[in-house]
Amino acid sequence: MILGNLNPAQRSAVLHESGPLLILAGAGSGKTRTITHRMAHLIDCGCAAESLLAITFTNKAAKEMQERMEGLIGVRSPWISTFHSYCARILRRHIERLLPYGNSFTIYDAGDSRNIIKEILEELEVDRSLWSARAAQEEISRIKNAACGDIEQAGIGNFANGRMLRSIYEAYTEALRKRNAVDFDDLLLLTVRLFTECPDVLARYQDQFRHVLIDEYQDTNAIQYRLGRLLTATHRNLCITGDPDQSIYGWRGANLSNILNFEEDYPDARVITLAQNYRSTQHILDVANSLIVHNGLRKPKTLWTEAAAGEPVRVYRFSNDAEEATEVALLIQGLIESGTPHGDIAVLYRINALSRPVEKSLIYAGIPYSIVGSIAFFLRREVKDVLAYLRILDNPRDEESLKRILNVPTRGIGKATIKKLVQIARSTGRPLLDLLFSDGWQATVNRKAETSVSSFVEILKTLRTKKSSKVQDLVQAVIEETRFETFLRESRGDSAREDIENVWQLVAAGKEYDTEHQDGTLTGFLEVVNLLGDIDRWRRSEDKVPLMTIHSAKGLEFPVVVILGVEDGILPLLNAEDPEADIEEERRLLYVGVTRARDQLFITHTANRMRFGSVRAAYPSRFLRELQPIATADPPTRCPIEIDEGTLESIHFLDEPRGRRSGQGTPDLDFADELFFDDNAFDLEEDAPYPVGSRVRHADHGVGEVVRISGIGSRQRVTVAFEETGEKQFVVGYVKLERIR
Repeated sequence: MILGNLNPAQRSAVLHESGPLLILAGAGSGKTRTITHRMAHLIDCGCAAESLLAITFTNKAAKEMQERMEGLIGVRSPWISTFHSYCARILRRHIERLLPYGNSFTIYDAGDSRNIIKEILEELEVDRSLWSARAAQEEISRIKNAACGDIEQAGIGNFANGRMLRSIYEAYTEALRKRNAVDFDDLLLLTVRLFTECPDVLARYQDQFRHVLIDEYQDTNAIQYRLGRLLTATHRNLCITGDPDQSIYGWRGANLSNILNFEEDYPDARVITLAQNYRSTQHILDVANSLIVHNGLRKPKTLWTEAAAGEPVRVYRFSNDAEEATEVALLIQGLIESGTPHGDIAVLYRINALSRPVEKSLIYAGIPYSIVGSIAFFLRREVKDVLAYLRILDNPRDEESLKRILNVPTRGIGKATIKKLVQIARSTGRPLLDLLFSDGWQATVNRKAETSVSSFVEILKTLRTKKSSKVQDLVQAVIEETRFETFLRESRGDSAREDIENVWQLVAAGKEYDTEHQDGTLTGFLEVVNLLGDIDRWRRSEDKVPLMTIHSAKGLEFPVVVILGVEDGILPLLNAEDPEADIEEERRLLYVGVTRARDQLFITHTANRMRFGSVRAAYPSRFLRELQPIATADPPTRCPIEIDEGTLESIHFLDEPRGRRSGQGTPDLDFADELFFDDNAFDLEEDAPYPVGSRVRHADHGVGEVVRISGIGSRQRVTVAFEETGEKQFVVGYVKLERIR
């Protein structure tokens, strides 16, 4: 069973006994199957499940591995997780070795961290033209991930800007320590520090984890690389999987050389390439192969499949983004009406701004959709407010959460009062919550503020008595004790209903956690909440058309994919100072988008696009030229298809192939029209074979007048008002209309 349904390359990877192993896994090549079967095989050969550590990049992928493992051998490995979840688990056990941290530390998200940095910039009287909170936050993250927190190694000099960054970094680090809080980068950084400063802890986990498997190795940064090296230094049983062609996170610190240089780090490493694809048709793979071969930083491989060639990839040029959005909505409507579930059709784009016109068209067409990667559920204001109460119960030193909720719901505690209380706490060296639970502060504020703060303290005292309750009950207690629903109803106006629903969804999340974790704790729940990504919360079962960036789509697959706006300046997203910078990563990004498609792939670009508040000329992406476009030829005979007004009977209104070039390794592409690489604008009326106002005759409907036209080329649609049958819509490329005048 463990070795069944594996191809020869997968089988070799599963049976590898010991020592370093690189599984070079192409897109859709059964990587997850290979990893889980390898772990199952190791357990079947006598390894304890607790001795295997598998690390991936999303909770969704980790959960899938867990489920597959259980299906194979009936065992759920307890150590399959993301890097951040693994490190959080280690730190919960041992962080007290790194004083002054305690094991109930709070994990701050980017917004929490930025708030602290804003305060630091004010306290240090930093010139905001030199350092914004966001810029400082990005530099701090770079230092932690690239230099493992070593300021000297990060190259911060003694010049004024460098000295200021050093001050900001040190003040931020100290602020987190006082609050018993860590940010996402700290989870990894402090684990490396723990292993380095406490050799006994490292030895314990080196001895426990006899085999370490790291997925998506091309996306690891310097500190993740170091974690893998530390854990496997004694036995060297490190198995990595990844694909240099899918490295798309260089902008956030991923180091492609980690996977490219693996064989230099481990000269005795075995390399196994998985090139057989189980996801896409050969036409889609041919397009992907023809694109990525232009990159130099890669390990050569050519994806192939035993599946059918499938439909050709279709590339379309539209006059502008409004037409693009309309046509894409009609395409989706046709797919849905022909039986494709909403959730099987993904619309991908390089930048979020491209989704807006499509959203409008989908709304107009009545097509349900969801934006994946918009405001994350747990980052919504009302949800974070309730979570702040839970966080201060779990970690009394969490000053940021306490300041957030002192006046939420509104209870008449102003910013000046909060600032004064914070100053008193810091001057006495006490956590803010300790101060509020004591006597002595009351005389420093006015009577109204004293009453309000005392009321808040009583609420916290009541909630403290319920801290050991089930998470669901505790969340509900927060809502009830604070009268949070009433507050939302009275303060949020039209958005109150949605906000209230979100708050009660948090109760449901608590219930879900209680069900899945019989011995769960508030600390555990908050950790899960903090480490969930946008994709982890997305549910395809909702059957809505997902709209997402290509970055968000990594690791997913869909029967139908539409990639919008494949234009220079968007994909690739060009750097004004250095247009050629990171061009290979941008090419890899399009490659990732292409390889998300299983059966059908549509790529669009426009002649003009609204950007930065004005309509600007748009040009086909240089990457489209690399897809080896086919030679033009006369279109084949088309079967006429009639489309009633507002109803799309099928998707065949899209162009049939104008020509085809076939052969091994050569993509099969359809191009919408000969204007594909013509940067000149066109005149819709001039190009129309049936302009508005012309009279036409149809074999079934008789005589009518053209009242509307849209689209271009053979994809153009005409709406005709017939004298006998009313308005009908036709696609020019599929209908025979006789023009009378």
